[in-house]
Amino acid sequence: MQIINLQSQRLQDRIQRDLENDALQRRPRMRAEIFETELVKVYQELQQQIVFINLLVLGFGSVASYLLAGKTLRPIETAFSAQRRFVSDAAHELKTPLTALRTAIEVSLLDKKIGKTAQIVLRENLSDIINLQTLTENLLSLAKTQEGVRFERVAVPVASVLTQATKQISAMAKKKQITLSLDDIDSNISVMANEQNLLRVVLILLDNAIKYSPENSKIKIAAKTQNRKGVIVVSDQGRGIPARYHKVIFDRFYRVSAARNRQAEEGGHGLGLAVAKELVEAMGGRILLKSNSDTGSTFSIVLPLT
Repeated sequence: MQIINLQSQRLQDRIQRDLENDALQRRPRMRAEIFETELVKVYQELQQQIVFINLLVLGFGSVASYLLAGKTLRPIETAFSAQRRFVSDAAHELKTPLTALRTAIEVSLLDKKIGKTAQIVLRENLSDIINLQTLTENLLSLAKTQEGVRFERVAVPVASVLTQATKQISAMAKKKQITLSLDDIDSNISVMANEQNLLRVVLILLDNAIKYSPENSKIKIAAKTQNRKGVIVVSDQGRGIPARYHKVIFDRFYRVSAARNRQAEEGGHGLGLAVAKELVEAMGGRILLKSNSDTGSTFSIVLPLT
C-alpha cells in the first residue's frame, strides 16, 4: 500500500506540473500517457516487492521448519542412539561369559567319566551357547555399522579368505555330509575390503547354505572378476527362495517361511543376512541373490578390485 500511495502522489504531482507547462490542446492525450506509464511502473514495482516478500517468507518458513523439526526429532535420535549403545554394550558384555561357558562345556565333554545322558545335555547346551555367540557377534556388527564406525580397507586376497572360511565351517558341513567345493577360484583376485569383515560375511553365507541344504549335497564356492569387480559366489542345492521374498530376505529378523526353516537343523535369528549386507555395503560393495523354488540359492558378494 505504501508503494501505491507513493506512486499515486508522484503521479498527481507530475500531472499537475505538466498541465501547467503544456498547451491546453495536449492535456487529454498527455494525461492518458502519464497514467499508463506510471501505472506500469507501479505494477512492476509492486510485483517485485511481492516476489521479494514471498521469498523472504519462504526462507523464514524453511529455516523455522528445519529448526522445529530438529528440535522435535532430537529426543527420537537420542533414544535410538541410547538403544544402539545398549545393544552394543550388552552384546560386548555377553561375549566373555559365553566364551567361558563354551570352554567349560567343551572341557567337560572330554571327560570320559561323564555318562551318555550328561553328554547329550552338555552337547545341547553347547549348541545353544554357540547360537548365542553368533547372535552377539551379529548384534555387535550391526551396532558398529549403525554408529558409522569406519573399517580399514586394504588389499585382501580372496583365495586366502575363502580357505580360512571353509576350514572354520568344515565341521558343520561334515555333520550333514555336505561337500564344500573350491574348484572355481581365481587365486590372483584381490579386493579392497576389511579382511575380518569379509571373512565374517563368507562364514555367514556358508552357514546359511549349510543350514538350508539337504544332506549329501554340494555347496560351490567361486571367485572371479566381472565388470572390473571381484565377485565371490556361494551356491547351494537347497529348496531355494521364492522371488517374492528377495526384497525382504536381507531385513533384520526376517525369516522366509516355516517350510524353509524346517530344513535347518537349528533355527537362526534372522540377523545373518542383514549383517552380511551391511558389512558388504560398509566395504563399498553389494550383495546379490539369485534363487528360485527348488533350484537352490546363489549369493554373490561384489567388491572393488585392488
